[in-house]
Amino acid sequence: MFKQHNYTAKTVLCAGLLLAVASSNAGLLEIKKSSVFAPERLGTIELSRETDGFHVLQNNKKHKVENYWLDKPLRKMDDEKLKTFLTQGYISVNKLDNGEFTLRSNVRGLGGGPLTGMVAAWCVRAIMYTPAVVAGTGAIVTTGPVGMTAATATAPGYIATVEGASAAAAILGYACVWLP
Repeated sequence: MFKQHNYTAKTVLCAGLLLAVASSNAGLLEIKKSSVFAPERLGTIELSRETDGFHVLQNNKKHKVENYWLDKPLRKMDDEKLKTFLTQGYISVNKLDNGEFTLRSNVRGLGGGPLTGMVAAWCVRAIMYTPAVVAGTGAIVTTGPVGMTAATATAPGYIATVEGASAAAAILGYACVWLP
């Protein structure tokens, strides 16, 4: 009877130990070093997300990152969304003068830059102004003063449309991440 009781106690003890080990890692998401950017002055750091939030390990000391020092996307991400985000992005870590850490999410990509934005804007202008000039010139040549009045009356609205479209093209060209 004593041996059976001892065996049961060992089984319960081992099961409890396994549960304690499993629960100590539950809710822990270690973030790969390739997904973390930190200035050299911080030294070697590690970043993890636990059930109570993000933590930075610096010089074997764990620091909790307060939610108000996270940017809005990081605050809203659950673990699955964070894992998906880290396939395309990274987290930038910084340390404030008061010792607290801040985290910012960043998406990898070079973008097109100012030259691409300028080229996109001028391409849109050329594509949209050329037919307008041809149509306006044709109206003036064929109808005289009536065409001139019509072209003058419609020009401001059309110019605003073209410039708005070219500004949108410039922004997209500047920020396009599909360019190498």
